[in-house]
Amino acid sequence: MAHLAHPAPCLSGNCELSESAQRNAASHHANWMKQVNNFADFIALALQRRAQRRALMRLGTEALSDIGLTRADAEEEYRQSFWRP
Repeated sequence: MAHLAHPAPCLSGNCELSESAQRNAASHHANWMKQVNNFADFIALALQRRAQRRALMRLGTEALSDIGLTRADAEEEYRQSFWRP
């Protein structure tokens, strides 16, 4: 990501940004917020996966068999990294 030069701070209180600078700042802010939201979505999904994998490990052999899985299948799923679907 390219470093954006920041204008000198306004000390007089009468500073106004040009329309171009305002659009640029708004675009930068929107991009930053999108990245924050994407990261938050990723964390939420990772936590959901972890909870589902833990729940899978709590199932008994018969319940696993009912959904077509073996204990080995459940353990393999449980060992996957949280970022992997």
